[in-house]
Amino acid sequence: MLAVSDFGVPGLLRVRVFTTEIFTAFAALYDFSRATILALPLLGLSILVAAVAALLVGDRLVATRRGLTTARPLTFDGWGRRASAAAACVVAVALVAPLAVLTREALGVPSVAPVVQGSREAIRNSLVLSAIGATVVTLVAVWIGYARARAPRRFGVLADVLFVVLFAAPSTVIGVGLIGLWNRAGFFGLVYGTDGMLLLAHLARFLPVAALALAAGIRYVPISHEEAAVVGGAGWWRTMVRIVLPQTRLALLATWIVIFILAFGELGASILVAPPGETTLPIRIYTIIANAPAAHVAALALLQTAVVLAPLVLLAVGVGMRHPR
Repeated sequence: MLAVSDFGVPGLLRVRVFTTEIFTAFAALYDFSRATILALPLLGLSILVAAVAALLVGDRLVATRRGLTTARPLTFDGWGRRASAAAACVVAVALVAPLAVLTREALGVPSVAPVVQGSREAIRNSLVLSAIGATVVTLVAVWIGYARARAPRRFGVLADVLFVVLFAAPSTVIGVGLIGLWNRAGFFGLVYGTDGMLLLAHLARFLPVAALALAAGIRYVPISHEEAAVVGGAGWWRTMVRIVLPQTRLALLATWIVIFILAFGELGASILVAPPGETTLPIRIYTIIANAPAAHVAALALLQTAVVLAPLVLLAVGVGMRHPR
């Protein structure tokens, strides 16, 4: 479903799919009605597939190890070498080879400094807005995730369906919806045309997956800890701050990093709601790829890759130091 709803890859490869047609109808033809009509089949497909997937998984979507101790383990000892070889081929073709080509292209730049200087505003916007967006999303998601983790099973499954459906919604559909909601007179108009629209896009796109991730993390905290705090006289707020959140700090950090990475690479909704004259690094790469030298585009793409990989490496190091073998 994420592949069907993706805009960045087909947009860069100039392949006509639903998401690119929605973008063209709105951004090039300025036909909001056509963009909305084109969004309906894709949105309906997203809702159907995501709902079926979430219902099939059921409550196990946020299950922890405690909830899976009775499951029968599956062993793949006989497939180990073949599976590892297949996985290595996929990684080599889909990741290593493109990065190697980008690196070779980027080496043709006489100096990286002018390239970075020319995109300084886009880089700064991406870093700042992604960090703010990840922080806001995580702060909101922790409370939604707590409610999901402690909800009865029936309501929990319904919440999971809603979260998966919202996360699977195509980015261009989200962008058109945000424009239709905020592009009007009054208070809404004060927000439209500002960087706040990009933050709203991050909230709309990534809050569901953040809530699911934190719900799974909060389930690791035994409810008996909260009950003991209540017996000791602690209120709900103090229990959350002193008992629940400290035990989920790794989940909070991991969620923040994941949302930062997703926000830093977001293109479909951002390119529609970005204020005039404002840009992010993905938008900058998308707009200059047809006219700028290939070496300049490759250098910016490698920069974006480095920013994405850096927090993942730090998280892996932190987890390794906390849980040494």
